[in-house]
Amino acid sequence: MIQSNIDLRPYNTFGVSVTARYFVDIQTPDQFSKLMQDPIFQNTANKLFLGGGSNLLLTQDFDGLVIHNSIDTMRIISLDGDTMKVMVGGGVIRHDFVMRAAERSRRGAENLALIPGTVGAAPVQNIGAYGVEVKDVITSVKGFDLTTRDIRALNPIECHFGYRDSVFKHELKDKFFITHVTFQLSKNPSPRLEYKGLEDLQSKAWLTPMDVAQRVIEVRQSKLPDRHEIGTAGSFFRNPTISQSEYEKLLGEYGDLVWREIHDGPNGLNGWKRPNSYKLSAAQLIELAGYPRGTRVGDAGNYDHHALVLVNHGSATGAEVWSFAQDIIRAVKEKFGVVLEAEVNVV
Repeated sequence: MIQSNIDLRPYNTFGVSVTARYFVDIQTPDQFSKLMQDPIFQNTANKLFLGGGSNLLLTQDFDGLVIHNSIDTMRIISLDGDTMKVMVGGGVIRHDFVMRAAERSRRGAENLALIPGTVGAAPVQNIGAYGVEVKDVITSVKGFDLTTRDIRALNPIECHFGYRDSVFKHELKDKFFITHVTFQLSKNPSPRLEYKGLEDLQSKAWLTPMDVAQRVIEVRQSKLPDRHEIGTAGSFFRNPTISQSEYEKLLGEYGDLVWREIHDGPNGLNGWKRPNSYKLSAAQLIELAGYPRGTRVGDAGNYDHHALVLVNHGSATGAEVWSFAQDIIRAVKEKFGVVLEAEVNVV
């Protein structure tokens, strides 16, 4: 069941070649239950849960156990009027799930089309795009708690979702193996179309989820590299959030900065007249700090069409990509006093 000395290059979209001391592929929850009884599992401290490897940068060989999630079930568990709940295996490709929902005219996830990776990784990162975060459609996350060795389901409150964040990146990091995620989708029309590239769809009299998904795909393909042609994990950094005072200071010096108000109040986005914080464009900060699109150091660099996307042009090691990323972090900090944080999991 457990393999030794496996090259992880096929399992990460950066195309980095590192070796895992131990590797196991999990296709059913029962297999994971049996795995927990294995002496290697019990005696190996370092464990890495791996899905599609699309949000991962491997910088060195992994002296531990890599657990690859291949649970690929998808089942409708309830239908209530216009609402449908569907339980999806952690190893299902996210885009496949989104498109199947759109094909059935179920709304809620269509803005997340073409985001690479697996369903099980979606709540970990709280993936999001074009005004929608996956937390908006999740009702529960089910899996094995390695601390108690029990299987349990967490509701959205227990998941502690935040901007590209969740409990699975903190208290439960590498301690909760996600077997299934349950999503709630609807037939009610309420598309999110306020983001650039989607605005013109607002003028259409009737939009299907597939219409929105296809437009999102077009926009993403125009900005992002094809992972089959170039190694990448997509957007490498989070868009940084700064305080009101930091915003006023920066805008005084750099009036052309792109920003978006963040309102945190009891009534949602309209709860406060005055914003609590501001989200900046990491891509713009990177370019202004001296790393324009297409910058390259050896085979590590950023993408020709988007500075926020770091790429491996062929033979860059994970350590070289991470060194390039750290250079960007330092340059942005020196110029703007803003600290960029990696959205990608660096191991």
